[in-house]
Amino acid sequence: GFEGAPEPFGLEAGCEVLGWMEGEVEDPSGLDLGASALRAAARLLRGFHDAAAGFDPSGLVWQFPAEQPVEVVLHGDAAPYNCVFRGGVPVAWIDFDTAHPGPRVHDVAYAAYRFCLIREPLGELGRQDAERVLDFAAAYGLSGEETRRLPETMVERLRWLAAQIRDRAAAGDPAFLAHLTDGHAELYAGHADVIEQSEVLRRAFS
Repeated sequence: GFEGAPEPFGLEAGCEVLGWMEGEVEDPSGLDLGASALRAAARLLRGFHDAAAGFDPSGLVWQFPAEQPVEVVLHGDAAPYNCVFRGGVPVAWIDFDTAHPGPRVHDVAYAAYRFCLIREPLGELGRQDAERVLDFAAAYGLSGEETRRLPETMVERLRWLAAQIRDRAAAGDPAFLAHLTDGHAELYAGHADVIEQSEVLRRAFS
């Protein structure tokens, strides 16, 4: 019943064939989403998680390892560049290559970072940044304790992602070698430091 993803039609010549999702994929550079769009993205993520909650992931091979506790299948890269917009409103997720089993909050933390905070340079975070993240968590329906720990979870996810990039690049994976060369690991690690050191976030989520 979840309509916020392309419909799969099977495999053809080794490639997955998917239905077309009408809309636009936003350029994340300079993206400044309003409150209604942020809430729509959070609800879209919740809808995907709820639909994936009954899926049995056992026996399948994933690009990223399963993370405990397994609650749903995570998108793994829920961000504006993997989201279809119509009229500025998020309506569908695409590009599920990093999907893997894990706890909901891991997807929520990364999505909140991507939709609410990311800019370059990230610089000092303000009260508006904290309010956007709180609004995202509320629209998703995150529990109180998970919301309180959301900045900490963001930091953990960004450092985990930076480590994945370095480890996969060291193992010779060409995609992750490209990510490392492009500075993605340094970007995520640097943003993790900014979030961890933010007094504004610490006060807002205490």
